[in-house]
Amino acid sequence: MQQHLLVTPEMRKTMPESLEIIFNAGNIYVCFEDIIDMAGDNMILEGEQDDFVNWLKEFDGVPVGDGIPQLERFTIMHIKADV
Repeated sequence: MQQHLLVTPEMRKTMPESLEIIFNAGNIYVCFEDIIDMAGDNMILEGEQDDFVNWLKEFDGVPVGDGIPQLERFTIMHIKADV
């Protein structure tokens, strides 16, 4: 599966080698409704769904893109720890 993510430096440190970077649109800064700000790489990654879930469930809120990195649109997704 492919997934469009804003990969923060903290996320990048623990990114599994099994995930392949398909496209990196570079570093961006995103503000979510004046609640939270995030900076990181605007990426398309490819890998198995289980690899994504196991990697991302340790983070409280993952910025997920709409699949088109050039539009720079993201929403926050939460993954339950017991998945």
